[in-house]
Amino acid sequence: MKDKLKIGITGGIGAGKSSVSKFLEVLGYPVYNADERAKELVVEDSEVKAAIINLLGEQAYLEDGRYNRQWVGQQVFADDQLLKSLNHIVHPAVAKDFQKWSGRQSSRLIFKEAAIMLEHGKDLVGVDYIVAVVAPEQERIQRIRKRDTFRSEAQIHQIIRNQIPEKDLKSKADFLIDNADHSAVIPQVNSLLHSLIRIIQA
Repeated sequence: MKDKLKIGITGGIGAGKSSVSKFLEVLGYPVYNADERAKELVVEDSEVKAAIINLLGEQAYLEDGRYNRQWVGQQVFADDQLLKSLNHIVHPAVAKDFQKWSGRQSSRLIFKEAAIMLEHGKDLVGVDYIVAVVAPEQERIQRIRKRDTFRSEAQIHQIIRNQIPEKDLKSKADFLIDNADHSAVIPQVNSLLHSLIRIIQA
């Protein structure tokens, strides 16, 4: 019998992984939001901040110390190598922070939500299983337009191109949740939980 299971929740932008995470939180399960925590670590962690300045320059931060997210986004999404270099700074720091956080949780099922996960593998992100939330690309684009009104059409397509293709998500993930508009997500999450509980009790 395994003491705890750490479960990764991932998916492309607009697929709905945050909706799945919120439902899990409503059910009482702890969920670590890696993308939100990364936004805090780039400011709070002095080593991460120094490495980002070394990579991108002083413009990566505003005069008041806040992360210049819009400017950084413009730089890295147009340059695959720069994006990879930035990820190599931020993601190990997030993985370390997640391990500390998970050690403080009493639940036997612990979840970690992150946009980038399968690209690095389970060991690096610190999870036992990965759940991929998927949805048709056109529906995802429509959701992003409604949610992120500041993004241009070109930026949306660039972000999607920079993320792992959905066919790879489907082939590499341990579990899938179909979040197309016509799909029933809640029964799928309940089914997932039953499967995970069986694993932890085996």
